[in-house]
Amino acid sequence: MQKFDLTETDADKLVNKQTLKAKHLTLKTIKSSNHTTSEVLLLVDISGSMSGEKLDNLKKALMTVWNPGVKAIGFESSLWEIERSDIQSLTARSSTYMLAALQEAWSQNPTHIVLLTDGEPTDGTKQEILAQVGEHPKPPIDTIGIGHRNGRDYSPDFLKEISRLTGGRFIDVGEPIQLTQTLKYLLDYKPTSLQEAKKGVI
Repeated sequence: MQKFDLTETDADKLVNKQTLKAKHLTLKTIKSSNHTTSEVLLLVDISGSMSGEKLDNLKKALMTVWNPGVKAIGFESSLWEIERSDIQSLTARSSTYMLAALQEAWSQNPTHIVLLTDGEPTDGTKQEILAQVGEHPKPPIDTIGIGHRNGRDYSPDFLKEISRLTGGRFIDVGEPIQLTQTLKYLLDYKPTSLQEAKKGVI
C-alpha cells in the first residue's frame, strides 16, 4: 500500500518503512504513467471511526470481491493506493478526507465508483462536496453507509444525493457483517450513468 503525500512526517516515514512495500505504484506515479483505467474504483473509509468490527468486515469484503478489474483507494487524512496484498494489514487512522478521495477518483477516470464510509467528511462541507459531484455526473457513484448496533454516524441523505446526482445507488448497511453481500451486489450489476438513464438506455 502506498501513501499519496507530498510531504511526510518522521512518524509517517517510520510507518512506511515498517508496513509498506516500496515497489508498488503510488497515486502520484500513477498520474504520470500510462496506467490502465480501472473498471471499478472503490473508495474505502479507513478513518479512526472504522476501527474494530467495521474494519474487520471491510477487509473480508475487499478480499471477497477483489479481481483484476477492481482498484481501491483508502482515505483518512491521506490517500492510500491499496493492493490485494495490503488488505489484511489495513489500519484505521485519523480523519475522513472524502472530498480528496473523490477528486482522486475522478482524475483516474474509472467507469464505476463505489464509496464506502461510516461518517461525515472532514475536508470539506457536504454542500461543497455535492457541488463538485454535480460537476462530475459520471461515472456513477454507488454509496454504502456503514452503521453499527447503536445506529449511524453518517448522513443517509447526503450519500443518497451523491448517488442520485450520478445515477448510482445508495445502500444503508446497518451491520458491518452485511458489507460483503452489499459490495458483491453493487459490483454484480452494470451501473447506468445519469446521462444514459435520462435517455432510457440500459
